[in-house]
Amino acid sequence: MRSGSRRAELRDEAKKASKGAAAIGAGGAVLYAALLFLGVTLVLLGATFLPAWFAGLLVTAIYAAGGWAALSYGRQGLRRTRRSRGNT
Repeated sequence: MRSGSRRAELRDEAKKASKGAAAIGAGGAVLYAALLFLGVTLVLLGATFLPAWFAGLLVTAIYAAGGWAALSYGRQGLRRTRRSRGNT
């Protein structure tokens, strides 16, 4: 009987976790869409002062620099993790 109770408890926890994971996924998708719209807004804003192609290129370069910085930060974190595991 205990194992059945434990299974039911685990099933309930899994349901809660799946709902939380779905909410995180949905939030991530909405934030990604917001980031895309921010890019469009920046291009349109820049196009009032610069040629549209240059404004688009500038916003793309800014996004690429941000992405590169995030990737570099993540790689450094992974390297530190691998080193710490290897030394133990």
